[in-house]
Amino acid sequence: MISRGSFLILLLLFYGLAHTAVAQSSLQRSTRRISSQGTIDRNTKIYDKETGMQIPFEEFSRMFEGGSKEYSAIPQIDEYGQVSFYVVRKKTKEELELGQANLLNDYKKPEVGQVLSPFVMQGADDQTYSSSQLRGSYILLSFWQNLEPPFFSADSAKDLVELIGIAKAKHIKLVSLGITMSSMPEGYAAMNEFKLGFVPIPEARNFMIKYGLSISPSYLLIGPEGTLLALIENNSPLPLQKYLRK
Repeated sequence: MISRGSFLILLLLFYGLAHTAVAQSSLQRSTRRISSQGTIDRNTKIYDKETGMQIPFEEFSRMFEGGSKEYSAIPQIDEYGQVSFYVVRKKTKEELELGQANLLNDYKKPEVGQVLSPFVMQGADDQTYSSSQLRGSYILLSFWQNLEPPFFSADSAKDLVELIGIAKAKHIKLVSLGITMSSMPEGYAAMNEFKLGFVPIPEARNFMIKYGLSISPSYLLIGPEGTLLALIENNSPLPLQKYLRK
């Protein structure tokens, strides 16, 4: 069985392969839909990582001519969890030997003490959650592979529920959002079946990629000023209570 951490790493590897394959097929088509995230066509913004210069579509196509595996087209995720543009870079020696891009080289985890890059997320409660509008409150982002067995159970969020209760008892405003690859119907079902301690943000794998998180569950606690206070991976979130102050 694939471990939770390995699953997300494989997801990142697959994501890189999918975009590289699309770049190669662009030689035959002037436009190509790659997924719900977007397309690579003549209107797509593509940049060279080394120079920062924009790459014309024709040059981009030539870089992948004949099925060349020298380059990777790395999707850049915006605050809505959508692909806004692509950055092309050469693959590392290790990636060439592996035969695929490792996007963990491109998406770095946020640093504690730094302002978290902005987000706008759509919850399974039909509400929109914006990091800018949530300033002044603590924000807890938890990242989950899936909200169904075998990846999620009644005990999965037990400590998180306890942490939310601690914050409530201290009269501390804490907004808890659970980013997941589950579909919207699965998010609705989980809200009804489990005591989650968070509002599910379904179909949000791009936010996992954006923040460079490869382990489920992971937790990001953002302070009222928007700075990242702590990052916990594959462990209980209860130690985060020490950061919750009125």
